[in-house]
Amino acid sequence: MLCSKHISYQYVVCDSDIMEYKDFAEDIKDMARHIILGNIVRDKKTISEIVSYYLHTDKVCTLQQRHTNKVFILNSASECDHEIHADAIVTNILSIPIVVYTADCVPIFFADVQKGVIAICHAGWRGTLNGIIENTVDTMKHLGSNIHDIKVLIGPSIQQHSYEVQKDFYDTFLNESKYNNKFFKTKDNAMFFDLVGYAIHRLRSLSIQCIYDCKINTYSNFNFASFRKNKHLDLINLGIMMLVNKSQNIWANLVSSEKITRLPKYDKLEGANFRLNDASTIESTPPNNENSSQYNSPDSKMFFSLDKRIYTIDRTLDLHGHSIKDAYTTLKEFLHSAYLNREKCVLVITGKGNNAQDKHHTIREKFPHWLEYQEILQYVKNCYGALPHHGGPGAFYILMH
Repeated sequence: MLCSKHISYQYVVCDSDIMEYKDFAEDIKDMARHIILGNIVRDKKTISEIVSYYLHTDKVCTLQQRHTNKVFILNSASECDHEIHADAIVTNILSIPIVVYTADCVPIFFADVQKGVIAICHAGWRGTLNGIIENTVDTMKHLGSNIHDIKVLIGPSIQQHSYEVQKDFYDTFLNESKYNNKFFKTKDNAMFFDLVGYAIHRLRSLSIQCIYDCKINTYSNFNFASFRKNKHLDLINLGIMMLVNKSQNIWANLVSSEKITRLPKYDKLEGANFRLNDASTIESTPPNNENSSQYNSPDSKMFFSLDKRIYTIDRTLDLHGHSIKDAYTTLKEFLHSAYLNREKCVLVITGKGNNAQDKHHTIREKFPHWLEYQEILQYVKNCYGALPHHGGPGAFYILMH
């Protein structure tokens, strides 16, 4: 995990290290760079720090997004200082990062290596229905792009099985085209919309064939912000793209000098949707714990806000270096002790464990399943993925019974 000690966020996804992004990164690596970060506080200072640290520039072009079909052409660095109302940016200007914010909507990255044109688009259902994708591509063509040279990446967004909609929503899309019926599925009297599939359909209708989809679900993956799941946290996912000189080696130096960790995927762990048991089953005898020193005392700055309430992290457990078996036992004793001490919130950092060579047998992968076990679940009221400055991917806030 790439982390800077002097700024309060972590690097979440690297385009040269995540499998789903590999081909897109290879296609554009000499011409452009792209970054995706999850669970970011939406303020200009944080975004400026991210851009400065990773891309070594103090300029960045951001948008006032309104779910429109408006596209902005960035022609000069001076325009970055203006308030821009649009939902996509297109540019052929070197060394100026362009940014969109999402929190379930689809971030779409465009790159034309031949003409040196890039774009980034915020594609919510309304903007996509009203033509934001087509307008973005038309603007790229205006700057000289050939449709057959445009390569596209679909970033993290809400997936169909998590996107329940109502009938009036369905009718809106059917009024646009009866063909849109294929993007809706019904299960248990509920209707679900395939926003990503619909966006890809719109791209393909333009004859764009080179489309990469990361297939990350923002609703079920704690590494990313989801408005539907945790709108009270007021966090966003950040998509950044920058056109660079072929001679620039910022990214190559970064990747070669820092250890970057792949993200786990939490398919079964979805925020507060736990089936919790009665806390009366907990024994009152404290565990015989000889390794209490591994339970760190809380730092005075260890707190976070959830649903307009400030939570203090009462203690932290770091499971780095533990075997799977030891980690489970340690976690159980840690939660038991926290419960007996009437602690309300703890932080658990999972790490990779001693079986890191097998991604299916790491502590990080096992953790969501452990929360389903009775002897763990009985202590847990709710669980949320930690904010980046508290560990980000692989770290979790546990609210205690």
